[in-house]
Amino acid sequence: MVDTLTGAAPRCVLLGRAGFFATALAARLRPLLGDRLRVVGSAELDLTSAGSADRLGEIVDGDTVLIVPARAPRGPDPFRTFTDDVAIATAVARCVVARRPRRCVYFSSSAVYGDATCHAAITEQTAVAPSALYGVSKLAAEGVIRHAAERAAVPLVTLRPCMVYGPGDTTRPYGPGAFLHSALHSGKVQVFGDGSEVRDYLFVRDLAEITAALAFNGSPGVYNLATGQSHSFRQLWAHLRALVGRPFEVVSVPRDRARTDQTFDIARLRAALPDLRFTPLEKGLADTVASVPGAGDRS
Repeated sequence: MVDTLTGAAPRCVLLGRAGFFATALAARLRPLLGDRLRVVGSAELDLTSAGSADRLGEIVDGDTVLIVPARAPRGPDPFRTFTDDVAIATAVARCVVARRPRRCVYFSSSAVYGDATCHAAITEQTAVAPSALYGVSKLAAEGVIRHAAERAAVPLVTLRPCMVYGPGDTTRPYGPGAFLHSALHSGKVQVFGDGSEVRDYLFVRDLAEITAALAFNGSPGVYNLATGQSHSFRQLWAHLRALVGRPFEVVSVPRDRARTDQTFDIARLRAALPDLRFTPLEKGLADTVASVPGAGDRS
């Protein structure tokens, strides 16, 4: 792989070893970069600890493409998670200023746009208005890293993925991962309302493919990572019924917030990667189910 900005083979530091995104990114980047990829997990470097920016600076230099999918583990205290997420971003920002890497790729989230009742055709220019603490932390992190990158004249790629699903996801947010886990372990899937709300879902291997392209050859800036095709929760559970190999019940529970429909306009992503092809939802779900021992077994 060659960085078209410089014509040189890149060196890459990936922050995060065991996380959902980091695992998929390492699997995609390792065949491309070999020993020029260094994966740094929290056991080696805790980015929330004092002095972590200096220790990161011992790993990063001016030839490094720094990719940052790392985030704080979710715990019972959302304010602690918020503080840790911002601390991670601050350590990265300090390192960017001090070491001036070749490029920085930061994983934010579409949560920065908030949960408006109808978010149709979200673009990178859509107003940010996070409605949850996670989105607030990601927006704050974007700001501190952008400030550092501008100060150090480091090209910055900020990625805002929609809901990502696929093999290896243990976080199980409301959507494919949660539905599959519930169907397999309780024989019951709970949905808010009638399940007609729509969301965009991105397969994790597609996220890794997009990141590999934008990290080394794409133009700096903000990119929404989505397919541009939204699906209802009803469609999700219909696909899962055909895949899991066992019956499960769908139970409607009262909404605890207003109905939310979201779709994305991915014109900027398409312009940057005109040959991009997405994994169809049915195929991505099938691969996800196949990765779970015993799932899909109809014997």
